[in-house]
Amino acid sequence: MSKTIVLLPPRKNTDWAAQLKLISESLEVSQADLAHAYQVDRRDMGKAYHGVRKLPERCVPVHMLLLAQVHDFRALSGE
Repeated sequence: MSKTIVLLPPRKNTDWAAQLKLISESLEVSQADLAHAYQVDRRDMGKAYHGVRKLPERCVPVHMLLLAQVHDFRALSGE
């Protein structure tokens, strides 16, 4: 039986922070690398990473792709 996973975009600051930390830890990338991928300033990434501020809406498509990649990575590694 196959499972369907539904990935939802973050709505609150804390959602952004939790998901960014998951992406960072799972894919072993730094905040600077994430800022480059999302094309935002490192300070803005730091604020989003710590739950102070959300990232702009234009970052959501990249964010969802990275979340899907984390899910695939975890599924392949058996986590």
